Amino acid sequence: MKKKLYEVLDRIMMTFSPLVENIFDQAELLNARREARRNKRRKKSFAWNEAARINGLTYVTHR
Repeated sequence: MKKKLYEVLDRIMMTFSPLVENIFDQAELLNARREARRNKRRKKSFAWNEAARINGLTYVTHR
């Protein structure tokens, strides 16, 4: 009885494990993309602020 139960559980794990891994991989990829976009915005913001500082401006709007 126990052996049969373990076989069933093993089969379930073998079936769903790749699906769960794919879900986590997709989440990781989306998080990396989101972080890249966030960093890109920060770099733009930093560049604008640095240009404003160099040019003697106190407030710069950009968007």
